[in-house]
Order: sequence, then structure tokens, then C-alpha cells
Amino acid sequence: MPRMTYEHLQRQIQKLQAQAKKLEASRDSKKNKAVSQVTALMKKLGITVEDLPKTNAKPAKSGQNRKVKQSPKTRGPVAPKYRSRNRSNLDWSRQTASMAFSATGTGAQQRGVPAEQPK
Repeated sequence: MPRMTYEHLQRQIQKLQAQAKKLEASRDSKKNKAVSQVTALMKKLGITVEDLPKTNAKPAKSGQNRKVKQSPKTRGPVAPKYRSRNRSNLDWSRQTASMAFSATGTGAQQRGVPAEQPK
């Protein structure tokens, strides 16, 4: 792969812009050809613009008519699912690790953490 220099990138940009112009010209020629075919058929069959059905549809613009997916609404606070066995006013999500260990009496004494004294 050649080294990406400023001049190299500028040449690539020019090539891509030339390709884009060719594609636009091709698209425009196809569009003009289609319009001429439609007008020729309308003249042949005696159809006017007023004979065509009326629609309120607007031509779609690429990507601008899409709905943006909104993120789900955030929920409010949820009641705690589990409560402490010793203290009913504490839920488990608010306890510290030392309180959880000392409440059950397992593991806390092995680590040298004194157990809580009952009040």
C-alpha cells in the first residue's frame, strides 16, 4: 500500500469526485429518458396531468423521514427485593460488606473483623 501523503489523498479525492460527476450525469440521463417516455405515453393515450390521481404523498428524502428510536424511559426507584435478617430497616443493597459478614457471623471472625454487638 502506498504511503498516504497529502498529494496522494488529493489525487484520490479528485478521482472520486470525477466518478461522482459521471454517476450524477448517468442518473440525470436515465431520469430524463424516463420522463420523456412517460410524457410520450401520456400524449399517445391522451392523458393529462389532471387525469392522474391526486396524492398527498411527498417525495421521500433519503434518511430524513426515518423516526429516531428513542431510548426507553428510566424507571423510578424500585422497592428492595431482600431485607436484612437482623435489621428490618436496612435492605441488602445498602449494607456494606462488613455488615453483611458480621450479620451472619461467617467469614468476618476468620478475617479478624469483630462481630457486631447486639444493642
